[in-house]
Amino acid sequence: MSLIKARDSEHVVRILEESPDVVLYFTGNYCGACKSLTPNLPKIVNRYDGIKFVKVDAEECEKLMDICNISALPTFAMFRNGSEVKRSIGANLKNIVNDIDSAFL
Repeated sequence: MSLIKARDSEHVVRILEESPDVVLYFTGNYCGACKSLTPNLPKIVNRYDGIKFVKVDAEECEKLMDICNISALPTFAMFRNGSEVKRSIGANLKNIVNDIDSAFL
């Protein structure tokens, strides 16, 4: 699997409608904790077959940030069949993986 870069809110909505299991990774260029996760993102993404990972830039997709009530970065929001089932806030790799596991496995 790869990390898809969200173009805009409508792009993300289409992905959520078309894919049963999706993780939205809300991040920002100004976010130090987000930058610390960058080297580990491929490990997270490649760990899961069949789950789409979408990188959502906070500045480019402000509307989506509001719709999803994202108040902190980084945030990983897990969706199953278009509905959010779990959320992981922060850059603790172990917590992120545990939350993804509990949402989908």
